[in-house]
Amino acid sequence: MKKLLFLFTLLFAFGTTGFAQENERFKSKKDNKLEEDSKQRTIESNNDRPSIRNRFGISERLVFGGNLSMSFGTNSFFYIAPSVGYKINENLLVGGGYIYQYASFSRAYDASTGSYSSIDYESSLYGPKLFTYYSLFETAYLGAQWEYLNHDVVENITTYELVQEWTPVLFLEVGYLQPMGSGALQIGFKYNVLHDEKSPYFSPFIPSIGIFF
Repeated sequence: MKKLLFLFTLLFAFGTTGFAQENERFKSKKDNKLEEDSKQRTIESNNDRPSIRNRFGISERLVFGGNLSMSFGTNSFFYIAPSVGYKINENLLVGGGYIYQYASFSRAYDASTGSYSSIDYESSLYGPKLFTYYSLFETAYLGAQWEYLNHDVVENITTYELVQEWTPVLFLEVGYLQPMGSGALQIGFKYNVLHDEKSPYFSPFIPSIGIFF
């Protein structure tokens, strides 16, 4: 009798332990599965949530570009004007940028003698710009650009004394437009309506080549 009681107690103990272990394994698997599902839902939710840029369509409306030209030799010239623009709609673009120009001259033509003479002259030009462009149709555009430039101005024509001054510039522009993906290539002519003897540009009419991407 004692043997049967001991055997029954032993079987009950093993059975209870086995059930508890099996139940713990079941609970562990279930909890792990729930935890994995929760993590996956969190990841999918984060992936589906648009960034601030995409939510407001900023990344699709921003374009970058500008102008760049240079030449090196006896007389050297470097010009760069990076720009960033924002598309209000398919036809209207507004934006701003910065202009920097450096020039150095070691020879210049002397009209009084009819020959070239050696000189040592360096100048720089810099300042902000704001612009707007409107596409008339796919291959033509109108534009306006305001600049405020610091540059050399001849204060005394007799002694050729130079001073640095800030000068406003207002260009009206018309030109050819070649679409390039989300951007465009622009080839046109600009006219400075504020041109005078202190203008940083030699002529009120300026050819223009720019690119946006």
